[in-house]
Amino acid sequence: MADGDAYVWGDNTCQVLGLTTKAQSRKRPFPVALLNKEHPSGYTRLLPKCQIVVAGGLHSVAVSVEGDIYTWGTHDEGQLGRNVPKDDDEAPAVPGKVTLPAECKGAEVINAEATDSATFALFDDGSVFGCGVFKDDGELGFSPDNPGRQHGMAPVAGPRAPSHTAPIESMAAGNGHVVLLTSRFGRDGKAASKPKVLTLGAGAQGQLGRVGTRIGPRAHSRTLLAPAAVRMPRGAGQPVAVFAGGFHTFVLTDLDKVVAFGLNNFGQLGLPPDDSMAVFIPKIVPSLSGKGITELACGEHHTVALTRSGHVLTFGRYAYGRLGRRTEEEMVDGDAADPTPTRVAFPAGAASVCSVAAGSTTSGAIDERGVLYMWGCGEGHMLGRGDDEDDVFAPEEVPVKEGTS
Repeated sequence: MADGDAYVWGDNTCQVLGLTTKAQSRKRPFPVALLNKEHPSGYTRLLPKCQIVVAGGLHSVAVSVEGDIYTWGTHDEGQLGRNVPKDDDEAPAVPGKVTLPAECKGAEVINAEATDSATFALFDDGSVFGCGVFKDDGELGFSPDNPGRQHGMAPVAGPRAPSHTAPIESMAAGNGHVVLLTSRFGRDGKAASKPKVLTLGAGAQGQLGRVGTRIGPRAHSRTLLAPAAVRMPRGAGQPVAVFAGGFHTFVLTDLDKVVAFGLNNFGQLGLPPDDSMAVFIPKIVPSLSGKGITELACGEHHTVALTRSGHVLTFGRYAYGRLGRRTEEEMVDGDAADPTPTRVAFPAGAASVCSVAAGSTTSGAIDERGVLYMWGCGEGHMLGRGDDEDDVFAPEEVPVKEGTS
């Protein structure tokens, strides 16, 4: 695989693979390109070399090496952030460049995230712009000033936004919510105010960490859709990184503590599930704190954690093998939960893991040699195993062929 090549595989429903409407699926990793026997590489590239690629619920987003944003997939809620002719079925199906507002001129995109129905971009000046709509059981709107769908990129947070929050350093997105971490440094590079965690979007499962179980419809725009600070638990320390899953959120702190809030019906927070099903007030997770956690990847009902030593821990829902281990509970009850972070065993010869990922029902990891491993639900070719759509209960290497030139 060449540096910057974007590969896709799985079902192409809603055109999330970026391969035109004629491609129903890709059984194995395949570049975002069309077969072309006349080209020396055998392909015609549909997407330039990329530095960032993210997947939303029904659309995909990429940032090119040059810093341009490309989107493709469903555009019903405005999440593609670009003009899509209604009578052109191929326009949303293949990657298209997003035209950014004039106020973004001169700023560089450093991160991108996608919810089920929205797209967000973080710029190097600490500004966050987005498009689409936040959804829960229904549409919540996009911002306090726009209770409907946002069809072009608009400011969300940071110095260019109406909320005038502090510059944003990093962000993460779940199914319907976004988590932001304000910068620890000013424009001069010197230490600024203490970093804060801000959240916005859907909050019914506690994923915002600042909204209770009861909130009236009139409070939606001003309480849910405006970035607001989350109060960290006593003794947690200062936040240094944020991560988001389908309906849950994690914060890493400078004291090696892991703070969690949101849906916990299967123990996906690393906390024992109880009758409340969700954690609305941020809690320190004892089973993860002090373990050197450097990264967390979250599905809808499970979580994958990476330690400083390169070990992978999983916890949450067992079903489909997404935890990377076959157990008696898995055989008997696919809904069995395991809130205890447990180390995943990789094949002999695997190098130390340097990054982890999670889909709704799948998990993945990349080791220091650049080898990709996946496990979990195989339906729809999500694991890239060709004709084999069986579930996989332990990490398995995914072969990736050379990319386009």
